[in-house]
Amino acid sequence: MNQTLHPNGVADVPWPTSDYSTRVPDTSMLPGTQHAPPAAVQALNRAVQGAHDAVDRFSDSTTPRVRQLSARVDGLRDTVRRNPLVALAAALALGAAVAGIARRTRPATRR
Repeated sequence: MNQTLHPNGVADVPWPTSDYSTRVPDTSMLPGTQHAPPAAVQALNRAVQGAHDAVDRFSDSTTPRVRQLSARVDGLRDTVRRNPLVALAAALALGAAVAGIARRTRPATRR
């Protein structure tokens, strides 16, 4: 076999090896190729399309709820701006309640 050795000692081979630094793109699925995609690729395409459809349905169903939540947050923001001391007191009370619940539900540690 006629192989040319480069100065770094790597043989000039026509196929990729682990030392081959240039990547050759896979063109088997590009439009205009003569080979039909294998069944596994078709199944993957169907699965991807199904996932895409599911995400679209989820997005369509959650959009009104997100807008409603945004309106409530804006209303809460206005309330806090009008009554900052009441909001601070409510936040401290809620924090104390959550801390108390967390202390009671935490498992006992051994010392």
